[in-house]
Amino acid sequence: MKQYSLTIFVSLLFLIVISLNSKTLPDNMSISEDGLRLINSAQEHSGFYDISQIKTIYLEFSQSNWWQLLTNNYFSKTDLPATLKYEGITYEGVGVRFRGQTSYQNVRNSQKKSFNISIDYQDSEQKLMGYKTLNLNNCYEDPSFIREALYSHLAGMNNPLFRVNFVKLVINNENWGVYSNVQQLNGDFFDEWFLNNDGAYWRAEMTAGGLGGFKPGGFGEGYCSMNYLGMDTTSYLKYYNLKSSNIEQPWKKLANACIYLNLSATEELYDTLQHYLDVDRSLWYIANEIVFTDDDGYVNKGGSDYFIYYDEATDRVTPIDYDANTTFLTKKVNLSPFYRENDTKFPLINKLFSNPELKQRYAAHIRTIIKNCLNEEYVNSVIDKFTALISPEVTLDTKKIYSDNQFTSSITEIKNFIKNRKTNLLKNQIINAVPPEITNVKYISNNGENVAPNSNSAVTVQANISSSSGINQVILYWSTALMGTFSKLTMYDDGNHNDGSAEDGIFAA
Repeated sequence: MKQYSLTIFVSLLFLIVISLNSKTLPDNMSISEDGLRLINSAQEHSGFYDISQIKTIYLEFSQSNWWQLLTNNYFSKTDLPATLKYEGITYEGVGVRFRGQTSYQNVRNSQKKSFNISIDYQDSEQKLMGYKTLNLNNCYEDPSFIREALYSHLAGMNNPLFRVNFVKLVINNENWGVYSNVQQLNGDFFDEWFLNNDGAYWRAEMTAGGLGGFKPGGFGEGYCSMNYLGMDTTSYLKYYNLKSSNIEQPWKKLANACIYLNLSATEELYDTLQHYLDVDRSLWYIANEIVFTDDDGYVNKGGSDYFIYYDEATDRVTPIDYDANTTFLTKKVNLSPFYRENDTKFPLINKLFSNPELKQRYAAHIRTIIKNCLNEEYVNSVIDKFTALISPEVTLDTKKIYSDNQFTSSITEIKNFIKNRKTNLLKNQIINAVPPEITNVKYISNNGENVAPNSNSAVTVQANISSSSGINQVILYWSTALMGTFSKLTMYDDGNHNDGSAEDGIFAA
């Protein structure tokens, strides 16, 4: 029978987090009620991105030809000043422009354009409920209006992802209908997911040549996909757009991640690469894109619609999703969970999956997503909640791109996708394998069970582990930091490592 080389991702973060107050943690980090687990997942938002209700954004332009001015400004991305009102508060001097590429070009003469709003356009200190940039998306290619919100809700359970809710837009007293309100990837976003926002970030895109910044016919795969482009950092400048930086030599940080991702030996890949790339978040990122069939990101374009963030606190980069209007696609419901595994143009997949341990970790992430995010009863309840919320506004929206019938059928299409995607993923032998059972994970210090030790004291980690397929090896990854690299130890069930009796199913290190 096949034996598992089991990896347990148990960290010793509890040694320090029990003394931290909530202000020390990023908004999307929390500690479990028992104090033993650090939870890294999007928290419900009661502020501007509250998904439980639709609020109205009012825009007022003083220019009579404001629409023509916005159209003229599209390619230069020049803002047009306006006044914004929200929840009874007036924000003077905001900047407004059309946003998007296909969502702008392909809706032709429709007035249902996407908008970018800079709250701090004329006043650098001005924010709307803590945010300085708004993205109102017209839901092009999404007749349901809910794909971005649903993806944010589901994929945000396990990885950094933008917040999304729904807003109603009124321009110069005319109803522009319901919009998907998508959080901007900027310092505000990174501060919610990381220990600070003092790093740097890029949009992966060709910055020279090609319509809209893309390499003609290729979208940048093989160039903007964290590929090895040489040891000289200037080789990377044309293929990534540095949006912001608070550090010295940001290009060296990006280049190092690409270099070590592509050139590290397979057997040493994790130990080497984890110092330059957040490997686990990268695996979650790929898993989300593939499970939910994101047609607009790293997996399907490679050189557009994804960001890379350098985290100054951990000295590593992380890929970040950029948008999600083309997700939950029926045409890709059979997409392999190991899509692009053999495509060297996509090293975040090709190189990481070449390492058996990392491929196993990825498969475990897929199983978690199937369990938590492809549960029909749960997901359908979320879909129904979103649909009930926006349906009245969709009906009243005379500027929407799609018909009411297309809206209704698209909701049904997403529900069918959830059911069929789960079925198809579980047809894969690796994904459908029965994983070992891990229970009763605990640590024992000089002060007792699950009690923080004194400084520099030894700690034993124990877990009950069983598998019908046998166990070849158990590895414990541990750290004393909230984020960053992990050290690893082999856990034993031999009676000689504070694990009880030999072969009793209790492993320890």
